[in-house]
Amino acid sequence: MDCISCINFYFSFIALCTRTDELISFLQAHQVLPATVDCPKCKAPCKFVQEGFRLRFRCLRRFKVPKRKLSKRCNFSVSAKKGTIFDGSHLNITTICQFICHWLHGAYPRQRFLVEELQMSSATIIAWSSFCREICINYLSLISAILGGDGVTVEIDEAMTGKLGDKIEGRWFLGGFERDTKKLFIVPIPDRSAATFLQVVRGRIMPGTTIISDCWRAYDCLNDEGFRQFTVDHRLTFVEPSTGAHSANIDRLWRDVRGKISRYGRKEGHMVGYLAEFLFKRSVDRTNLIHEFMRAAAIIYPPSDPNIGEEDPDEPRPGPSSVP
Repeated sequence: MDCISCINFYFSFIALCTRTDELISFLQAHQVLPATVDCPKCKAPCKFVQEGFRLRFRCLRRFKVPKRKLSKRCNFSVSAKKGTIFDGSHLNITTICQFICHWLHGAYPRQRFLVEELQMSSATIIAWSSFCREICINYLSLISAILGGDGVTVEIDEAMTGKLGDKIEGRWFLGGFERDTKKLFIVPIPDRSAATFLQVVRGRIMPGTTIISDCWRAYDCLNDEGFRQFTVDHRLTFVEPSTGAHSANIDRLWRDVRGKISRYGRKEGHMVGYLAEFLFKRSVDRTNLIHEFMRAAAIIYPPSDPNIGEEDPDEPRPGPSSVP
């Protein structure tokens, strides 16, 4: 039976990972691993077998050989990991699931902890961390919604992530925060031009929305595009005296981003992934993190159809197969 919702605390899931049969049932309930496979040759249901760390479906059906007094067993088998997040990795599912649990619940810096606790190399940890962020990116794209509407207030603000020195280096992002629902978005932008801002706002915020922003001149076009705009001059005040407008929520969001994303070992080219990780963990209750992550992984990397045949070693695989 598919799992619609479940609560998993950090220590309880780590303990579950050590009970292989229960872990497999959990992964099957979340559709990360297939629960059943029918043999494409004889259409009989295959038997799930564990061969060490290998998980396979084997057809054990026997049939008579025509014109001979012999029976023959169907020799079809397929990896249960085929097409899933485990496909192509040399790690066992216990280690991978424990890593995912640490990655979802642990705080920075965590690499040294993972190296010592899970006996994984730094290269493997980096690869799996990037892979998990890709799942977060895809998850957020699946649940993304347009903010605002008549009578709804959305705060917007841009921010740069990067290094400040003699020369500013980094990447600009535009964020939006809906006050009533606390829904939000953060998207990368190539520049701070009015055309770029307007393109993002049109795609992310509904007409008729009340938008609160700072006094950056690129926002001046919003009133002409079906939005009600109020501005706050942060150089003078946090709350505009004449309108009561403020952008405290979006300002707090950017403070949280800077506080939650580690500055150590961070690569600016991976900033979209770091932000996706931040938004995923912010949008999901801690007790549901593992459930939502596994369901997202199952949607993005569903088990492959056994009729396609056994995996081709030359084909690209979903998991970070370039490392042990």
